[in-house]
Amino acid sequence: MKNLPIKIFEKRKNIDDRNPEGGGSSELPPWAKLTTEELNQRVDTFNTVLTDAITWLDQRPQDRNFIPAVLRLNIHDKAIAKSHRPDICQIFNDNDQQNVIGMVNNRDLLIKVNTIDQIRKIQKNLNNRQKHQKGIAAITEMSQYSPDIILNEDWTQQPLRVSLINYQNYHLNNSVCKVFETACKKKGITFKKVNYTPDLIIYRIADVTFDSIEDLRTFEALETLYVMPRFTITFDSIPDGESLNIPIKYPEEGKSYPTIGILDSGITAIPHLKPWLLTEKFSKVPQDRKDESHGTFVAGIVVYGDELEKVHPNGVGGCYIFDAAIIPDPKKDTIEESDLVEHVREAISKHKNIKTWNLSLGSSQEADINTFSPFGMALDQIQSENEVIICKSAGNCTNFMRNHPVSRISRSADSVLSLVVGSIAHNKGQYDQAETFHPSPFSRVGLGPSYINKPELTHIGGNAGVDPSSNRMVITGVHSFSTNGQIVSNVGTSFSTPRISSLVGGINHSLKETFNPLLIKALTVHSAKYPSSLSIPTKERLTMLGYGVPSSLDNILYNDPYEITLILQDSLAKGNWIQMLDFPFPDALIENGKYYGEIIATLVTQPMFAENQGGEYCQSNIEFRFGTHDGVRKRDNKQNPISHLGGKNLLHPSLYSANSRADTTGRFAHERTLVQYGDKFHPIKKYAVNLEDMTPANSDRHLTAPKHWYLEVEGLFRDYISGRSVADGIVLSQNYCLILTIRDNRQKHKVYDLTTNLLTSRGFIHNNINLSTDVRVRV
Repeated sequence: MKNLPIKIFEKRKNIDDRNPEGGGSSELPPWAKLTTEELNQRVDTFNTVLTDAITWLDQRPQDRNFIPAVLRLNIHDKAIAKSHRPDICQIFNDNDQQNVIGMVNNRDLLIKVNTIDQIRKIQKNLNNRQKHQKGIAAITEMSQYSPDIILNEDWTQQPLRVSLINYQNYHLNNSVCKVFETACKKKGITFKKVNYTPDLIIYRIADVTFDSIEDLRTFEALETLYVMPRFTITFDSIPDGESLNIPIKYPEEGKSYPTIGILDSGITAIPHLKPWLLTEKFSKVPQDRKDESHGTFVAGIVVYGDELEKVHPNGVGGCYIFDAAIIPDPKKDTIEESDLVEHVREAISKHKNIKTWNLSLGSSQEADINTFSPFGMALDQIQSENEVIICKSAGNCTNFMRNHPVSRISRSADSVLSLVVGSIAHNKGQYDQAETFHPSPFSRVGLGPSYINKPELTHIGGNAGVDPSSNRMVITGVHSFSTNGQIVSNVGTSFSTPRISSLVGGINHSLKETFNPLLIKALTVHSAKYPSSLSIPTKERLTMLGYGVPSSLDNILYNDPYEITLILQDSLAKGNWIQMLDFPFPDALIENGKYYGEIIATLVTQPMFAENQGGEYCQSNIEFRFGTHDGVRKRDNKQNPISHLGGKNLLHPSLYSANSRADTTGRFAHERTLVQYGDKFHPIKKYAVNLEDMTPANSDRHLTAPKHWYLEVEGLFRDYISGRSVADGIVLSQNYCLILTIRDNRQKHKVYDLTTNLLTSRGFIHNNINLSTDVRVRV
């Protein structure tokens, strides 16, 4: 039985802190070594574009002659890295004025040019070919920006979503908005400015005609023009033939419970839910346009999920539920994205005391592979400003009915801060396509934009297939309640998500400290494992199931004697980093002269965002390294005079054998997570390795005793946010939570006690995680 509480430890000030260091080389990289002819040809091409921009500035209408021209630069694929960005910016920035205002996709920079004089200065820089050769070589194409316009055949009958260019200047943006609104009024276009995030300038417009659309297309600050997305929920529950008898449970007197906000279609106060349903409600849907079936089903899983299915229980025991009705009856209406964003924001902002929210709906459209959706970014901003966690469904698709590959996650499931949840099957019927505890056929998969890992987690959401006699979908659903109190079944990521919501709420409720979303997410992800029967190739698991199914509440918060889980929380300022050269890894885990054991590490960060930076929406990143070294060496560096000798990061996948990486049946296969994150900005990273899986040669080099152990945490900020911080006088820093488990998989040595003693003897401040009195005391 696990009865030893996990621990929090702190870095040692002045021992583990490291200071910023200089770096970089002045030598041109190979891709920048253009011939004189290539360099001249490129500059001539760019100058032609700039000459056209001068004409554009000259021809602006008098009432809009303050709106800048915008250049679009396509960047060489080997010049995307942060280290090369200053060479590009030097060409276009005017003294201290930062003219790089945005990014499209992952490779196109947007440059604002306010005046003809600025263009002359840019041309002068380009003609200084030798000084700016690297910056010129980094740009493969230059053009004037043209807006992204996608309209369907029925656009005149639908509201549209307009976004305007953010010039990174409050007064300029404000004037542009006034001019845009004036133009709309003149053309009889109705408009409403919608608050997605402070940096996204988005309008909902309607009553647009064929004549007025041409004025919109040519508006100088137009960024995008789309049909306004609409959302709905589909719900056709099936009365369950099984004789399930689920007794009504009631909150125990004197015991507190977590509260989960249900952003859905409304909840009916059936007998099973009434004891748990808060009397206060929130609703943006008129009563005559409500169908509470979907919300009631979701709420039933939040409260009774463990009792209804009895597989992968979360052990929370019960949750109060807050009814936030924001979605109308799909038979009567759909909801526009702009309204949905406002409803979610209002519901959460008016009830900030509720820290866990369930949002089980999605779009039929796939998330973009390069850029994040406005809705997803809005969900991030809502969570940040209100300090909450949203558990969001990954989305469903029916491609399996046509034997087509499953779609990627839906738009809005690309929210970086939300915990996005996929679905696995808990059972298999006659025509169901998924094996038990494998991904449900309808569950959308990752990756998200810019290769971030979405979904992060999965849980049971049912199975589905096609009846060959009728060519109709058949399902093996998960159970919950109808609005008349019957037990019914249905399938979807909508119904795997509330299992995660209740667990997240339970973890938060168990912690006796200020709400800490990084810690809660890290604990949830850290506990996740893949089902032991899963036969999917290891490289596909992450995209289909995220990091797996989380463990129960007790297993998350406690250790057994043969393992220890340590939590490190801190904030890293730009340039600073952490290096522990004597990390307390117990020497008892040595056998036949080599270290052994299992290491699981999870890192969750709070990234800085820039909504106008396309695929570089996440502007900060933290890297984590953990491994062995041969001792401390002195460096000729005043900032950081010591480091490790022969250090090796043991979390790198290349150290481990190909057979172990491909293994799907071994004892550790359900936990192993070997991911090469590279230079991608992932806000959640997880590693799980068994040292015995290392190749013999690497094992000899890096595990042969005696060895010392080190831990490093290092931050990185993109060039854009670094430049903005200087202009705005902001100190850059990012918070993180790192959880590290060390386990004796042979169960020979009491790792918990050994590591605790080492923490004390080496001067680390540490203590047991602080749990509320409602958490059961373990004996």
